[in-house]
Formats: sequence, structure tokens, C-alpha cells
Amino acid sequence: MLQFLHPIWLFGITGITLPVMIHLWNHRQGKVLAVGSIALLQETPRNSARRVQLSEKWLLLLRCLIIILLSVILAGPQWKQPASAAAKRGWVLVPRQLAGAFQHQVDSLVKAGFRGHYFEPGFPDMDGDTANGPQQDYWSTLALLQQAVTPEQPVYLFTDRQLRHFSGERPRVEMDLHWQTVAIPAPASPDTLADTSRQFTIWAGAHAEDAAFVQAALQAIRQFSGRQMEIKVVSTTGALPASKDWLFWLSEAPLPAVQAKHVLRYMPGKPQPEDSWLAGYTDLVVRRYVPSAAADARWQDGFGHALLTTDGTNYSAYTHFNSTWNGLPWSPRMPGLLLQLIYPGNYPDAQLPDHAAVQPLQVKGMARAAGTPALSLVRAGWLLLLLLFVAERLAAGWGQKAGGA
Repeated sequence: MLQFLHPIWLFGITGITLPVMIHLWNHRQGKVLAVGSIALLQETPRNSARRVQLSEKWLLLLRCLIIILLSVILAGPQWKQPASAAAKRGWVLVPRQLAGAFQHQVDSLVKAGFRGHYFEPGFPDMDGDTANGPQQDYWSTLALLQQAVTPEQPVYLFTDRQLRHFSGERPRVEMDLHWQTVAIPAPASPDTLADTSRQFTIWAGAHAEDAAFVQAALQAIRQFSGRQMEIKVVSTTGALPASKDWLFWLSEAPLPAVQAKHVLRYMPGKPQPEDSWLAGYTDLVVRRYVPSAAADARWQDGFGHALLTTDGTNYSAYTHFNSTWNGLPWSPRMPGLLLQLIYPGNYPDAQLPDHAAVQPLQVKGMARAAGTPALSLVRAGWLLLLLLFVAERLAAGWGQKAGGA
């Protein structure tokens, strides 16, 4: 792709009138031939008008090209390789140890054409390996990312906001960055790791998508809490284990005779449209809910409508884990909310206070090394101009010899 550093090349297009005028000004008059007698010459009628005709058209063309090329050279032409289709696609990044917590968000963007990378130096492609990565500083890694993408590429970044991942000055970047963060509970203590394993069974039934979101949230809890958790998704009653610690009955159908210490089930009823949020989390929208007469709720919307109630052992959900009902499925807050249900307690951790605290400073017009460097065409232009000048001088000399012959 040809680029110019200065619009002076436009004057070269209009400047071709100059060599045309010079060319016409130098138009030679006819030569006078001396003869011995004009008696035998027949008189020719005089033309009432004299028409100017172009001669030596190739010479005129060379002079016009010289003017145009000179103006192009002064404009500083550069050739930049056009970005390929793959390079124009956006990136989605997540720290290697957080891949499970943001699995659905990442998978959705990858299906939309984004390229998945781990958020670590070198930005390797995601290959399914979700082992814990090295301790790193998010802001310094973001500075490296600034040099790997172009300002036009959309970048989706998913991280936690634990304080140990942020140090130094807030970075200055220029990119189309969408950075989402989540509060992650602190790693489990040694006595927590000694807990016996718990079984979590998720009944999919007619809500397979809801089951996938709950499964991903439980996997994130297992990964970060260090708890021993067996997670199983079933879609037939025959596959239900005889006993279980937790059963997520994601269905409005009657609950079968099962042995479970805790049950979370969808409550039947006609859903009502809603335009609210989850109480305490204004970023989690609530779109629908099933009306309930419960006065005390574990979760409720901004208008006080019950979304999740409990008797201490079992939970009744008047909402669904589905994006048509609320914003939980695509929110990084979902693992933390479920954690408080299945492992109640306090999970302190030093974290930045809010999402805005991690955002870098956006600076327009930053110097950057991303992309293919532009190739200057100035040197080649001067060489071509020299060749055109030599050709013009040779053509002018041949024209003079032809006219004097």
C-alpha cells in the first residue's frame, strides 16, 4: 500500500502544464529555402488561420513525468505491506491460570473470529494447556502487548485484579482494549486442602447451555480454591449418582427422589420481564424472574424481587443461569457468587478496589513498533528520476538532429 508523508505530490499533477507550455514555446518555425527562380513555382493560397500542432510527443511525456516524479519524491513515498485478514482479527487474552474461569467468554470470542492467546510474555496461542503459569505483572505484560497489536485491532483481556499482579506506573497504551476483571478468592490454606472430596452433579435436561455455565464456574472454583471437587453433568435420570453433596437441578420439572445434602433447583412459574440488576452488583443485569412470595432472599434484584432463596440446605432459584434471564453467565463474578453458596466463608485477598483501577492510560498517536515497517521509496525515486532525465536529454538531442537534417 503506497503512502505519502506530505501532500505535495498533488502539485505534480497540476504542474504538468509547465512543461507543456515550454514545449509549445520552443516550437520551431519552418526553414526558408533559397531557390534560383520562383517563376515555375505555383502560388499556394494563404491559410487564414494557423493551427498549432504538438510535435515530439514522447519528449513532452518525459518532461511531464519528470515533474510528477519530483513532486512524489518530495512527498516522501513509503510502501507498507497491507495487513492480512488474520492480522486484522482481534485478540482475546487470558492468563494461563485463569483460562477455566473465563472459558465461555473466551470460547465465544474465538468462535466469532478472535485469536486466543495466553496473557504472558510472547503471547502463545491457546493450546488447551491450562497449567499454572509463572507469576507476572499485568501492567508490564500489557506494555509488551502494545507492541504486538495494531491500534485498530480489538483486544479483549480477562484477568483478576489481585494487587500482586500490579506494580510500577500505570502503562500508557494506544489500543482498542476491553479489559474485564474479576475478584478471585485467595488460595486455600493447607487445612482446606485436606477437606474430603465433594460431589457436584449438574442436571442439564432441557437447559444444556445453563449446565455448561454452571460447570465452568465450578471448575474455576476448584482451580483457585484448591478444593477437592468431583463435577459431573448428566442429562438422564438413570445417570444420577445414588448420593451426592450438591445437585444443581436446572429444570422446572419435579425433583426426583434423590439423596443430596444440598439442592439448587429452578422454580416453576411464568417468567416476568424485568429491567434491573442483581442487588449489590449494578453491572449484573436482570432481565426476567419468576415471581415469588418469599420475603427473605439470598439473591434479589434492585427492586427487591427474590431471585434465590434458601432454607439453609436447599436453594430455590427464581432465575436461570442463562443470558436471556440475567448477566451472570457472561460475568466473571459468577464463580465468586457460587463459591459463597457451596463453601460459605470469608475470602480476603489484597486486591485493587475496582475495575477502573487497573485500566491503562490511553494515549493517541503513540510511537509503536507493531505491524510491518514501512519501506521508503525515496532512494528508488531519485534513481528513476535520474534515468528519466537522461532519457529526456537523449530524446531532445535526437530531436535536434532530426530537425537539422
